[in-house]
Amino acid sequence: NGEPCSIGTPNWLGVPEGVLAQAREEYESNGASVVVVYQDATAVGVIALSDEVTPETQTAVQSLQSMGILPIVVSGDHHAAVQRVSEQLEIEKFFAGVTPEQKLEFITDLQNQGQVVAMVGDGINDAAALGKAHFSLAMGAGTDVAASASDVVLLRSDMVAAVDALRLSQATMHTIRLNLVWAFGYNIAAIPLAMLGLCNPMVASAAMAFSSVFVVSNSLRLRKFKSLESK
Repeated sequence: NGEPCSIGTPNWLGVPEGVLAQAREEYESNGASVVVVYQDATAVGVIALSDEVTPETQTAVQSLQSMGILPIVVSGDHHAAVQRVSEQLEIEKFFAGVTPEQKLEFITDLQNQGQVVAMVGDGINDAAALGKAHFSLAMGAGTDVAASASDVVLLRSDMVAAVDALRLSQATMHTIRLNLVWAFGYNIAAIPLAMLGLCNPMVASAAMAFSSVFVVSNSLRLRKFKSLESK
């Protein structure tokens, strides 16, 4: 009705004692994150927010672990909410109530320890940490700031897409290395034969054409890449 309202975390706006404070405690004890609504400097309600863990997300986290990647949850949400989601995903290491500055410090500390850090984020609060990470992925439905700070923007806003991006990157690098091994091996073997006169131009041309066909055919195997969702 044209009246100014404010919505934010209880730590930012505060929750007055009484029924709203009781509702906040109840929601947070059940693992939900709470925001408070103010109208004209008067608290008029609290809203509970919770994340639903899908089977696809559990599959994505398990795939990360099988790849030797340690998943860590770093969130600004309430401790109980972060703990509930982390336990459902069987993620042992998690941090709650983290500010954007602390996220950046966390990434920096890991890098100073010699760790290679990849980060997945979607909000304004993630932008600085996304820009600092060695490799960053932003959800397609996230904010423009997060997308501009990331190396990769995912069209699907789920963890399966993030894991697929990592798996496809690894498969691509494996294919590139295999192609380089073949190309260098072919030339190392063929050049001395040509210098000794044991390889005439017709044979060399045919071998070169076969080498090109091999490299292209090997690269086309990436078309058979399957998402975790299709498995």
